[in-house]
Amino acid sequence: MLLIISGLKDSLLQFAGRLPPEWGVFFLSMLPIFELRGGIPVGVHLFHLPLWKVFIFSYIGNLLPVIPILYILKPLSKLGFVRRYLEKTEKRGELVKKYEALGLTMFVAIPLPVTGAWTGSLLAFIFNIPIFKAFLFISIGVFTAGVIVSTLTIMGIAGAVIAGIALFTIIILSFLKNRRLFLLIIPILFMVSGCVRGVKPTKKEITIGKIEFKGNNHIPSGKLLDVMKIKKGDVYNEDAMRYSMKRVVQYYKDKGFWSARIIQRKGNYNPEKREVNFLIVIFEGNRSIITKVEISGNKVFNKEEVQKILGIRIGEPFDAAKIARSEYLLSLKYADMGYIDAVVTVDKKRIGNGVELLFNIKEGKRYFVRKIRIKGLKKVRWKIVRREIVVKEGEIYSPTLAYRSQSRIYSTGLFEYVNFNLKKIGDDSLDVIFTVRELDPRWIGFGIGYESPERLLLDLSWGHNNLMGNMQRIRINSNISWDFLGGSRFSLFLNYEEPYLLGTDIKFLITPSYRYVSEPGFLEKLVTINLETRKYLLENTSASFTLNFRNAYIETTSSVVVNDTLIGSKNTNSVAINLYSDGRDNILNPMKGYYLLLGYEYAGGFLGGYNHFDRITIQMALFFPFPGSSVLALHTMWGFTYPEMPYDSVSIDARYEMGGWRTVRGYEDGSIGFPDYRGKKSGLQLIQMNAELRFRVFKRIYGYLFVDSGNLWMSPDEIKISSLFTGAGFGIGFITPIGPIRLEYARPLTIEGNHKIYLNIGNPF
Repeated sequence: MLLIISGLKDSLLQFAGRLPPEWGVFFLSMLPIFELRGGIPVGVHLFHLPLWKVFIFSYIGNLLPVIPILYILKPLSKLGFVRRYLEKTEKRGELVKKYEALGLTMFVAIPLPVTGAWTGSLLAFIFNIPIFKAFLFISIGVFTAGVIVSTLTIMGIAGAVIAGIALFTIIILSFLKNRRLFLLIIPILFMVSGCVRGVKPTKKEITIGKIEFKGNNHIPSGKLLDVMKIKKGDVYNEDAMRYSMKRVVQYYKDKGFWSARIIQRKGNYNPEKREVNFLIVIFEGNRSIITKVEISGNKVFNKEEVQKILGIRIGEPFDAAKIARSEYLLSLKYADMGYIDAVVTVDKKRIGNGVELLFNIKEGKRYFVRKIRIKGLKKVRWKIVRREIVVKEGEIYSPTLAYRSQSRIYSTGLFEYVNFNLKKIGDDSLDVIFTVRELDPRWIGFGIGYESPERLLLDLSWGHNNLMGNMQRIRINSNISWDFLGGSRFSLFLNYEEPYLLGTDIKFLITPSYRYVSEPGFLEKLVTINLETRKYLLENTSASFTLNFRNAYIETTSSVVVNDTLIGSKNTNSVAINLYSDGRDNILNPMKGYYLLLGYEYAGGFLGGYNHFDRITIQMALFFPFPGSSVLALHTMWGFTYPEMPYDSVSIDARYEMGGWRTVRGYEDGSIGFPDYRGKKSGLQLIQMNAELRFRVFKRIYGYLFVDSGNLWMSPDEIKISSLFTGAGFGIGFITPIGPIRLEYARPLTIEGNHKIYLNIGNPF
């Protein structure tokens, strides 16, 4: 029997070994019994993968079967053998029976056989825990089990001993109670033993401690540490240290310190910490300056124009990096004038403490675009790509325009790959050849979020990026949320975009939507239709004109004193003009840049409807990069409403709301502002400010520290900056292709209140 089980273990591991290591871990973690608790030690000790990568793949693999299991159990439970197995499984679910969802987390978190996500899914079905609530609490339990197993795996042989004792105890108990369960547990013991076999305890390696510099009067120590490419905590290696010191000396020479050298290196060994602290003494010497700049071979540009492009002046310190950049800029300038073969070189002549520079230019011939060709098109029409290309046939070839064309083609969202190359035809002509690889224009999106206390959000979306073959786009999005206290929200959103209205470069968008909100004492149904035209004024800046028609139906049984005219059905018709500029380097996870929105909305008047007001909106975000792939994100929004009716008569659907993940974290949704007849709060004047530090912890894992402030008022006369509500907190996130997955903790600072926990995909701003 043991030989059969050992063969089963080896077969599974051999099959996983044929896959890429990460996917081998992913596959093994999907299997019942084995799951994450087997996938992690296999990935670390057998496949030799980093722990962080093993954890991610095994965690996702372990969770992947959960929702399918929960969905198919209902029809399968009618089968006799399935029903009998569920009855046996129910006996193991005392924790779930007693504590429900929390007990489900506790059960799955125990890293022992038959207590994982598979059995947890069965227990969730048996005890009627809703599917998505069960998935959330199973996810937390699997994460906890992963942390425990990861800790035991890091401990090596000691961890194996601890796990072995626990498994041996369970085996004995299982054998006494149930021999069939004993047969299921033995494979786990063999698999784990195979993973930790050969692991030996080792002494801690000698590492690098603090590195200090002396004598560096012109270059900061932090910059020198960056140049060295080694840091505190790295394993000490003499070859790496010598190479790093050579890099420091070369960096000094590139900055014009020709005599720079390291005159002493002191190492102080700390036996307790097993680390070496270093003191590096540097002799800098004098820095060379540029004494002469000469230019030869230039015909297209005169000497003054070349000097302006180079940006190098006599008397400034020598800097090899700046000179190299000047060569590049001059070559690029020539290329944009059609001289793509232009070559710029620089000769450096040292005389005493000075340097003379001679820029030699070989201009070559000027090239014109003969033809533009596109390769790789299958379903996408040629004209869609052609109109995104700003390089023109018959005109001078410009690399800048070619790269801009490449970016514009890629930004259509229809291609996963866009590149171009050149083919010279004759002495002065060339063809520009764009090569593309198409994406499937159809896509499906799924998102899930959580906000304490027990508010679950589900988002489903479908879209097509080339609906009728002319880059028309359609997107359908539905969002559902439950607060488990009797409240629910549902929204359905459709967006259709015509990118080139009547053959012009004006975009046309039509956006109908429906929202349903049901809360104790309050019911709202909102139907909206937006008609928008948008035109890009600059590459990143657009102006839009929007017609908005919406109908809000409201019922309430709240005891709050209300204006009876607000109840029932109300129409709001408005026109808006917006100016939007987006200079972010990445929309999903920006590391630098900005975005700015300036808007004006006019409601009522000649458009009719119930609400009559003017509204001005200003929204801005700035992203400042910091060393270590960190970024300081600042966001603010100001909204001012001037109604031509009593302030408290403006309907709820036309007011601002504040509180929650996207506004001021730590506060309930709709808990900031002026009390309204729903029993919540809202307002017509808005001030919101957010500051967030996003710092890299490890690889794709980021940490977050944030402070949010804001408030709502009904009248502009009531606005007081001193009365802002403030919340603060921290979080951790994992960067994915669809944005960061963020888990955050926040609490209010202005008033007494409970903390909040948020789990979302994306950034709040």
